[in-house]
Amino acid sequence: MSGFIFDIGIAYTKIGQLGKNQPQMILKTPNNLFKKLKEIDIFEKPQNLMDSLIDENYMAKQLKKQQNLKQPEQEETSEQQEKNKNEDESLNDQEKNKLQDQDQNQENIQQRDDSLEKQNSSQSEKQNENQQKYKQFLHTLRLPLQEFLTNIFYYELQIKPNQKNIYICENFMMPRPFIEILADILYTQFEVGKVFYFLSNSLPLYLTEQQTGIVIESNYYDTQITSVYEGYPQMNAFTFENCGGYLMNYTIKKELIKKFMQITDFNEQGIKKKYEKMQQYQYLNKYINFNTLEDLKFRYCKILSRKQKAEFFSSEENIQKMKQQQLNFVINKNINQKIPISYYDTVFAGEILFGNVENEETNIAYSFLSALKKLDPLTVKKQVQNVIFSGGVTQIKGFISRFREEIIYFLDNNKEFARIKYIRDHIKFTNIVYPNNLLNWIGASLLGGLQGIEKFCVSNKQYQENNYTIPDRFGTAYISATRDSIYIAPEIENIQVL
Repeated sequence: MSGFIFDIGIAYTKIGQLGKNQPQMILKTPNNLFKKLKEIDIFEKPQNLMDSLIDENYMAKQLKKQQNLKQPEQEETSEQQEKNKNEDESLNDQEKNKLQDQDQNQENIQQRDDSLEKQNSSQSEKQNENQQKYKQFLHTLRLPLQEFLTNIFYYELQIKPNQKNIYICENFMMPRPFIEILADILYTQFEVGKVFYFLSNSLPLYLTEQQTGIVIESNYYDTQITSVYEGYPQMNAFTFENCGGYLMNYTIKKELIKKFMQITDFNEQGIKKKYEKMQQYQYLNKYINFNTLEDLKFRYCKILSRKQKAEFFSSEENIQKMKQQQLNFVINKNINQKIPISYYDTVFAGEILFGNVENEETNIAYSFLSALKKLDPLTVKKQVQNVIFSGGVTQIKGFISRFREEIIYFLDNNKEFARIKYIRDHIKFTNIVYPNNLLNWIGASLLGGLQGIEKFCVSNKQYQENNYTIPDRFGTAYISATRDSIYIAPEIENIQVL
């Protein structure tokens, strides 16, 4: 079935034409739709896509605070009743003083309750404001998305979209409003007849010709671990971590900027050196954007083995040696402007992916094993024999070998995983000939050439009959990670079409 496949990501968008059972062309372009999400300010904490969403624990936290603050009030009310009994017997000066103190305490409690009420009101307003900003951000994507698709359809692909099928790779965590906006543009503005929505988290499985496995997808903003058994994603074990290429870019830029923070020489030679550094800093600030950081990351960055990490970071002396090993990175090819990049810069950024869990740092291998603990012991042995790495971050030098070392370390040394230690000898990483960052797209192209995929389709007519909305094909269980939610189309949960 011919058509065009769209894999829209924050960092890149992969677009290609599907011919007769095979892809004919792939366009991989930087995604300008999410430009604001890719801007990095080292003086602020790394961005988190979920910051704008409501904190589910917010009400529980506020209720607990309220109970803690109201407890003294209840105690003092009991004291007041006791004092009222004594008051009937005699009211001497001492008791009057106590009553005055009690009245003062009551006023303090009332003031505290008023303060708490204001605080709750302020927090609620902040949550509403965050929600509003989040919705506003999504809706501001409409015009750029229209321009983006217009350029793709009419200038790059040179097609009439209403004469082609469109295949969308939809991720579990893709915001629902974004999907609605995308659908509205495709159906109403471009009058597309049919749009197929594929679940991107399981698409790499089609390249293995198996329906059971685990997909580890590490992208720009997050890492998602999806377990699939006989075509069914097991959402009780779905794992999501805010750890990906963005944090690496953030770390790289932070380390580069730190070199220019302290320039204090005042002699003639020092002033000249200072001037050169200031020039480098100005060029760095001007030209080190998303594309530059991506180029630097994939060309020079590598992830050390556990043994190398222990050796290189064992002392300040070794760290300084790494910082002294430098190369010149061309930051602006037009004027051949270069900045120094140290060996330390190229290896330190990758450690953000395999942090120390004892310090509550994210470790992708630890998250993987935590997901395995939630799987059925009768199926996990089969699932770990087909582990697939997807996403651009997994292509960084040393990623897979370090991932393997981390797994072995946790299984051998962490009692938390004693119950699943037996899987150590069964884990197999599936080698796929295609680049990891294109697996979703290629998986969609294979799926698009199979029979029985109409269940993934929403036609323009169905869209209009459904009050210009698209059904939640995957159900809310894919977000809440529960199996109790009601599915609009339960049969969609099964990705099996072979």
